[in-house]
Amino acid sequence: MGLHVYPVSIQSVHPPIRCLWSRPSPEFRTGPTVIYFHGLNSNRNQIFQETYLPLAEAIQALHYNLFAVELRHHGERRTNKESTAVQNWLAEFAKNASNPFADALTDIHAIVDFLLEKKIATPDRIAVTGLSWGAMHALYALTAEPRIHTGAALLPVCQIRSLIELKPLAHHPLLQQYEPLHYIKGLAPKPLLFVTAQNDT
Repeated sequence: MGLHVYPVSIQSVHPPIRCLWSRPSPEFRTGPTVIYFHGLNSNRNQIFQETYLPLAEAIQALHYNLFAVELRHHGERRTNKESTAVQNWLAEFAKNASNPFADALTDIHAIVDFLLEKKIATPDRIAVTGLSWGAMHALYALTAEPRIHTGAALLPVCQIRSLIELKPLAHHPLLQQYEPLHYIKGLAPKPLLFVTAQNDT
């Protein structure tokens, strides 16, 4: 691929956050950093595969660091590896074992802490992007984490209750509380690029 990609594990939360770090060169250097959140039923490899690879290559060409991360209940961090992320989600809600939205925000803060502690990024040069469900997490990150300064939402989920897979939870108060549209109101003055498809509302 021509990319300089290294596995990283952030140990400050449990289970650890698994990441893939793409550097602009083999040598370590502090620089602008983009955090990437993958789609719901994908994993941290997504941005380095097939149609998404040009995005990773473009980020490297800009001499930025790229961190593709696994938030809790997603990808390799699913509680039950035999079921999809959506099925894991539904199981978490049924058990009331944890709040997956709050867990995601905890992970996001830990990722930014890691980037700064390891001097991978400077506090004024951190951005986020994500695809679909991951773009929703990018919106959360922009609103809830002051050390993230800009971002791009690619085909973002903006209304969780509109997803067919989560229809059984349409009236769950947690879904209403974490609707991305509620978060967007608090995003200004940070710049945000929306990339949407023809039928997105």
